[in-house]
Amino acid sequence: MSISLILDPLPRAPYAEAADKESMTEQHYIYILELENGAYYTGFTADLEKRYRLHLAGRASRYTRSFRPLRIARSWKLTAGRGTAMKVEALIKKRGRRTKELLIADPERLTGLICSATGLELEVCVVSNPPQSAGGLP
Repeated sequence: MSISLILDPLPRAPYAEAADKESMTEQHYIYILELENGAYYTGFTADLEKRYRLHLAGRASRYTRSFRPLRIARSWKLTAGRGTAMKVEALIKKRGRRTKELLIADPERLTGLICSATGLELEVCVVSNPPQSAGGLP
């Protein structure tokens, strides 16, 4: 008796296609906080105002629990999936203070930094008035 196997690709589940479409329209924020100890903290989130409130309350990260944020120094809206946002966050975190200061002063530099470091061409928008207090805009 012989058994033959036919290896056809499995059909994609409908939810997989929906997830692909969702990741194409996802938006994340990359942000740099100025902390009370003079350091900069870089992070990413899907909801900037909510995340900032968590940082102010000391519930977003151990570092900002110890050194509270004074303000959102700069933020960018990134039209990309979570994985890409994490890569951009890591790219900024690897950079020194001087590069972060340059990004804060000239936020358009982020696009060039991403392109030169990763080869990715992303749609990045500078957020002009990020929330600064638990209640929203100052």
